[in-house]
Amino acid sequence: MMKVPLLLSCFAALLVFSHAASDCNNSSNGSGSPLQFHPRAFTNPETQAIVTLMKSLPKQVDNRNEQSVSRINYFETQPEKISAEKYKWILERIQSLYSPTEPIQEFCKRIDFLLLHEFQAGGFFDWHVDTKPGDGTCRTDNINVMLSSKNEYEGGVLSIGCSDIDASIGDCYSYPANFPHKVSDVTSGKRYTFIVALKTKSSGGSKEEEEEGPPQSYWDRAEENYQQICSSCPSESKLHMLYGEFLEALRRPSHEVDAKFADMYATTPEADQYASHFENEGNKMQQAGRIEEAKGHLTMAAMIRNRIR
Repeated sequence: MMKVPLLLSCFAALLVFSHAASDCNNSSNGSGSPLQFHPRAFTNPETQAIVTLMKSLPKQVDNRNEQSVSRINYFETQPEKISAEKYKWILERIQSLYSPTEPIQEFCKRIDFLLLHEFQAGGFFDWHVDTKPGDGTCRTDNINVMLSSKNEYEGGVLSIGCSDIDASIGDCYSYPANFPHKVSDVTSGKRYTFIVALKTKSSGGSKEEEEEGPPQSYWDRAEENYQQICSSCPSESKLHMLYGEFLEALRRPSHEVDAKFADMYATTPEADQYASHFENEGNKMQQAGRIEEAKGHLTMAAMIRNRIR
């Protein structure tokens, strides 16, 4: 029998979230911000050189309405190419800022991929995370370089947790890959960013040991961030969904997971319809003798209604 949290998670995936501007009152100096910021790490000519270099890679158009994303990607994923001479000057600069005592060869081993993001007018990427507990990615941090000046595009604000990032061309900044982040709608122009996606450091052990992923403290910090951002942005439905999926991945008790999904449903314009859906389905299950499933659905309906009263 399908467990209620899994059923709710699948149903949550059917929701279509708006990518309109957030009502979250963010600040670039928000308390507890995970951001590491290095202004003007690259010159204007260097940023253009990075764009030119990355645009020599295959172009991937990424339009996924169900994931609320519209962008163009240029990926470098092969380890032997990431460590190639053409990227060396970029990665040495970044390594000197974020891991100065680590040999560049070891730093490159921790790179999962290099990526150029291109957001054109109408492009966006709604709230998302790049890793969850047990997903096997071993992702840890994102290091970004802003490659466009502010007069080249409008919109396209990067929000990381409860902070809006006011980045100028050449700025380099990093944040944990498990923190919710988004890029708001680009209304005109083009916005380019270069991303270095880091993964857990190789310990020289077995492949199984290396695939264990980040330590528990990494996920503890993520949970603290979820609590903060959901409290600061209580009407952001998708943040509650991401928090629920995070708790589900941690195998938390079903009542904890269900509570976050209830928060998600209750903060949508269709909250009453969702409550009615769970109530109607629960009644049908009850009549069919599927008592445990019915209980889960009826409980969810009650939780949603309690939140919207």
